[in-house]
Parts: sequence; structure tokens; C-alpha cells
Amino acid sequence: MICESATVHPTAVIGPNVDIGEGAYIGPLCVLGAFAEHPTQYTKPKGRVVIGDGAVLTKLVTVDSPTDAITIVGRDSYLMAHSHVGHDAVLGEGAILACGAKVGGWSSLGNFCNIGLNAVLHQKSVLADGVMVAASAFFKGNAFKMFSIYAGVPAKYIKDNSVLIERLKHEGVLDDALVFTGKRRTRSPQAGD
Repeated sequence: MICESATVHPTAVIGPNVDIGEGAYIGPLCVLGAFAEHPTQYTKPKGRVVIGDGAVLTKLVTVDSPTDAITIVGRDSYLMAHSHVGHDAVLGEGAILACGAKVGGWSSLGNFCNIGLNAVLHQKSVLADGVMVAASAFFKGNAFKMFSIYAGVPAKYIKDNSVLIERLKHEGVLDDALVFTGKRRTRSPQAGD
């Protein structure tokens, strides 16, 4: 189901198993809901793909069908050109995938995660809220420390993501104890946000 307030470019390919939320934007040549890139899943797509309210998929973005139940792009997420979300992956609210970022199947990203240019998350990776994976990094495993930054090949913990912490506090989305307030973040149309 595609919500009335969503915008879908006429060149986008949307599978019958895809739900697109209110105010979402699906740009040119995006492919959503094609079968999972998995050796046993090359026929009919299974399960659902859910694109959350306010999510933006700029252009040439791919989001695979799950092997079983669901693949999710969280509300207010921003996926840039050539980014990819693998089967059964779950992206939390406000996730950002930079150009060329790849999220492997069965991975789970918390709220406000940021995957840098051409960075890769191996399948079954788990990131806590606010984790950033730097450009061209290869991440495999679990990052349970909220608001942390990983970089390198293989990716290693570098430091806390203090810039994101301060930004979310300023916007009222996060309190001083690093607890989410429930307030929805509104994306600024200005460059650099």
C-alpha cells in the first residue's frame, strides 16, 4: 500500500509487497521489494517491505524483500544514491545511509544511525542508537554502545558521537540523561544537516 501523501517517481520499481508511509519520497530508479539476494530466494518475493513515514530514498536505492517476514526502513530515514538495504534488515527512525552504503541482510540499526559513504555492514550486524560507521569502513558484529563512532577495515570503536548527542539534545529529541523524549525530529532541508 502506498499512502496518498507519499511521492513515488514514475521510474521507481515498487513490488506488490511494499508499504510506503505518509510523506515518504521514493526517487528515480529506486527498486523496492525485489526478491532477496540470497541463494534460496530467487523466485517470488516473500514477506513485507515497510518504508516509514517521512522516509526519503533519493535515487538508485534498493531495498530487498525479506526471506520471511519484514524489511524495514524507519520513519524519517534518509537513504542516498546507490545505498542498499538487504533482506530482513531493520533501520530505526532517522537512519542515514550515505551514497554507496550497504546494509547486509538480517542487520539491525537503532535510531539515528549514520552509515558513511561506501561503508559496508556485514550481514547480521547490530548497531545501537546513534552509532556512526565512517566512510569506506567495513563493520561486522555488534556495536552496543549508544552514540559511538566506528571507522576502518575492519571497523573499530574510535570515539563517542558527541556531535549527534548535542544536536539531538538541542532539538529536544534526547534529554541530558541520553534518554529519548519521544519528540519527533524534523529534518531540515538545509545542506549539512
